[in-house]
Amino acid sequence: MKTVISQKLIESGEWEKLRELVKTRLTECGWRDQLKAHFKEIIQKRRVEHVTFDEIVKELTKNRAMVPDSVKRELLQRIRTSLAQLNLTEPIAVDKKDIAEALWLTVDGPIPIAF
Repeated sequence: MKTVISQKLIESGEWEKLRELVKTRLTECGWRDQLKAHFKEIIQKRRVEHVTFDEIVKELTKNRAMVPDSVKRELLQRIRTSLAQLNLTEPIAVDKKDIAEALWLTVDGPIPIAF
């Protein structure tokens, strides 16, 4: 069912709207700037050549949990509204893991860090 939902959201263009909403909200609440500052600090302390990809993924995953609840609630509501508009009326449980996956997918590309 999750694949069908994802496909319908992509086909309708709603997925891209959700991605943009999350990016905007994360910027507005300062989360993206906090994340940039956090990674900049890590890189400055340990020097870029000593930071592994796995460590970056681990740090990103930890910081993903710091997304404000208001952003998570808004995303959940928009997902539900989008599904209703697409006539996907079967009961669908959207839990925190689903929201986390959606948030993970919205943080696209490298986060530029200026030194």
